[in-house]
Amino acid sequence: FFFWVKQLLIRFRLLKHDGYEDFEEGREPMQNMTAVPDHYNESKLPKIDKTQVAWWDENHMKVKLGFTNMARTSRSVRFYRNTDGRVATKADDEEEQGGQLADVPEILKVKFPGEMRGSFGCALVDRGDGKATSVRTEPFFYTEHTIIGISRYEALEREEISRIKGIKNGAGWVSDPRPEGTVYSSENVMKISGIAKAKAGHLMRHGIKTVGDLADMSNETIQLIGAEREARQMSAQALEKWRDEARTATVGEPPAVTDHRTAANPYEARYNDKWHDEIKNSPTLRGYVCVKDLVEHIVNASAEVFRGTVHENDWYFYHDALR
Repeated sequence: FFFWVKQLLIRFRLLKHDGYEDFEEGREPMQNMTAVPDHYNESKLPKIDKTQVAWWDENHMKVKLGFTNMARTSRSVRFYRNTDGRVATKADDEEEQGGQLADVPEILKVKFPGEMRGSFGCALVDRGDGKATSVRTEPFFYTEHTIIGISRYEALEREEISRIKGIKNGAGWVSDPRPEGTVYSSENVMKISGIAKAKAGHLMRHGIKTVGDLADMSNETIQLIGAEREARQMSAQALEKWRDEARTATVGEPPAVTDHRTAANPYEARYNDKWHDEIKNSPTLRGYVCVKDLVEHIVNASAEVFRGTVHENDWYFYHDALR
């Protein structure tokens, strides 16, 4: 860490190399600049100006609930207490009431107050007038989330994908593009309302298997089936009603049903290029933020504050080491 900070100070031209190798005793002073290591050589290290860097760091703050501004109540419960903290009784002689009341609290104390989490940046910028103006960058909030590394985040993505593949009912992960209520001519006659398995079996003995077959049924066939003793509750009137309904069916095969659970990545199959955003809200990942998202925000937010400045195209950002 010392070496890195020393190099940084040299790049800001706030420090010159002292002529000795770091942490090595007994070395003679260097006689010329050619002996200075490249990583400390000013001639090989581009200068960094103070108006060229955005500085970033994270901050976590416990949530403070203002007691008197609570929506539900502004009432506080206090007890008279002695100087040793015990609840006072009338037998105590400190006051007539015994003991003293604490001040009305300004902050409501709760067991789990919560925590605000964010990454914040600031910079000095030169807009061409030679003056250094202080600015703040757009913060990155990750409250109720924990920042984790790329490898761990990708492992959680794989875990979530495996979870989806194992879902039994497939709710939401099986896409049927069929318009609601649509029946197709190639489908089984049981798609027609009122035709159950027994009736479908009887119709099948007359060569009527599909909705299209039912739509093409002749009047003679209707009379024949309606007169059969076995065809209970299949009167000619009912058969005509089913035929009329079958004739409203869409001609052809129904659209294919897609089960996204069978894809290598169900999220990508279902949401296409938005799958990364969707998987972030999954039960497995909703409590985490990938450090990649943090760094991308830092880059974009820093670029925005340097837009239109003298260092629009050669700015830096600084952040301490991320574990």
